[in-house]
Amino acid sequence: MVPPPASAKMKNAKRRSFDGIRLDILVALQTGRTTVNEISRRTDINWKTVDNHLIYLCGCGWAQKVFDSPNIKIFEITEEGNERVERMQLRQTLAKAKMETREPHPPALTART
Repeated sequence: MVPPPASAKMKNAKRRSFDGIRLDILVALQTGRTTVNEISRRTDINWKTVDNHLIYLCGCGWAQKVFDSPNIKIFEITEEGNERVERMQLRQTLAKAKMETREPHPPALTART
């Protein structure tokens, strides 16, 4: 059986690291209390992935569930979560600056015979 063709969106999608996904979720939570589906929409991350990462973020103390029912879950970021976002964004900024200032590698020397 032939698998269905990948959508154009998936062809151009760049895989995100767990840290990148979690940072995106925390940044979305900085706007205030919100639902899993709203975070999913804002970050363009599958709702189930968001839900799974929110379990991790709550376990770390970076987010907390403020409302839970069978149909809806509402989360907010904690003070620790805000501090974590600042550290992660600073780390990304420093890494990007380091990459931009890095000199290009000299061309490889080849042996001539």
